[in-house]
Amino acid sequence: MHHVSGDLHRCPRCGVEEERTSQREMVRRFLQSEALYFVALGGNRSSKSWSGSVCGVMTAMGAAHPDVVELLRRNGLKPGRLPQAPSLVLAGSITNDDSRDYLRPIYDSLLPDAWEWSARFAAQTASTWQPGSGAGLPGSVLFKTTSGADASKRWQGTSTPLVHNDEDHGDVEVLREQLRAVADQGGRWLGTFTPTRGKSRLVVDVLFRDPPRASGEVEVYRLDPVDNPMIDGDAMGRWLASMTAKERDVRRYARFVQLDGLVHPTWDESVHVVPAIDPAEMADWPRVDGLDFGFRAPFAYLWGAVDPRGVLHIIRARYVPQVNTDAHIYEVHRAEACPACWPGPDDWPADRWWDRRFRAAESCAVCNGSGRAVPEPYARAADPADADARDRWAAMGLPTTAAIKARREGYGAIDQLLEVRNGSPGLVVHDHPSTAPLRKEISELAWKDHEAGKRSQLTVHRETEVVGADHAWDALRYLVMEARRLRLVDYFHESRK
Repeated sequence: MHHVSGDLHRCPRCGVEEERTSQREMVRRFLQSEALYFVALGGNRSSKSWSGSVCGVMTAMGAAHPDVVELLRRNGLKPGRLPQAPSLVLAGSITNDDSRDYLRPIYDSLLPDAWEWSARFAAQTASTWQPGSGAGLPGSVLFKTTSGADASKRWQGTSTPLVHNDEDHGDVEVLREQLRAVADQGGRWLGTFTPTRGKSRLVVDVLFRDPPRASGEVEVYRLDPVDNPMIDGDAMGRWLASMTAKERDVRRYARFVQLDGLVHPTWDESVHVVPAIDPAEMADWPRVDGLDFGFRAPFAYLWGAVDPRGVLHIIRARYVPQVNTDAHIYEVHRAEACPACWPGPDDWPADRWWDRRFRAAESCAVCNGSGRAVPEPYARAADPADADARDRWAAMGLPTTAAIKARREGYGAIDQLLEVRNGSPGLVVHDHPSTAPLRKEISELAWKDHEAGKRSQLTVHRETEVVGADHAWDALRYLVMEARRLRLVDYFHESRK
């Protein structure tokens, strides 16, 4: 494909013109950009780090260097904001191992052979410089890390026209020091990464501030790995096709869908969300519900049913803040009641309301006296910490069971049910408007400690802390653990004999 303008490219054989991303266009935009923050997002193998390193090398060498002059000429580029003279460039990686194994080799491959190195292959701060210069002087690149104790202090005291930060370190304090480093030279911050961490603190600070940053302060360019001429596009396409839709959003299109540190990374709406089923088809399915009390935070109630294969279905949900206990109890009764004999809200929750309800049910030909439209659940698993709320629910005809609150065991049980075995996952959520908050929480909930999900059951409390709304998720944990205790579900969800 030949570049026409912007992202427009033309096939030399068939003449078809397409919007395609390219490393050359990314470099062109960086050179001309007036933005303080230039963010080059790209999927895996899109050459975002390589393209960023080209910008870093040209800045270190200076626009007047013969090699840079030739590189610009061959690619039809203008120097734009490149400094004319050699400069110091700061190149950041999350760890020294990342720098040593990935970023330094890219810079090394682009720099002239005569450049010298210090600690090139060591897991520590490294530098490279042109002949006649030295570490930390104009005409050099200093490789630093962005994680660990006192990470922000490592970025203090240095001035540069360019910080090239490879991968999202998520640390706003480090970001501020990096911005301070470029401030007095009118420099720029260049970030190159695949957004596997979703909307990290750094990403929110740069791209999603509320109110947003000033117009022109941030420029974003996305690179598509399928457009990369340096790799096999067909092979890349097959690899991407093997992923979940969520993974593909991140690893091809660089969209902000968190992957790293997710509590349930296998959750996939294309697999785990199914069309709502007619209640009549579920009339004989055993039921189990879960609820998490709340007032300022939303109250969450989930209705669950287990199909003949042992697959747990989350049918509907109630997710409402700022409502009192009796109002929630009324709505749960109403959702489960026979509509033909339901007495309505008048006099709720006085004794005369109950008298009216029982009289109507006794003579109802639709429910034959049960007063219900759906089966009574085997259990309603609720947070045992709120004894007063549980007492009120029991007094109002909806007794609850003390939920098993073990967070790590509960997340593990959900994760196992999300696995696809025998052609089906063990847990599905119905595509009903009421379940939207649950689906959102499952897809976005992350561990506060991103390594928590990889560790053994013998963990400290902080490793089970999560980031994000978790009210519907708590109700789901209670429901799943109760369904397992009652042996309504298993991890293999095989057809029951």
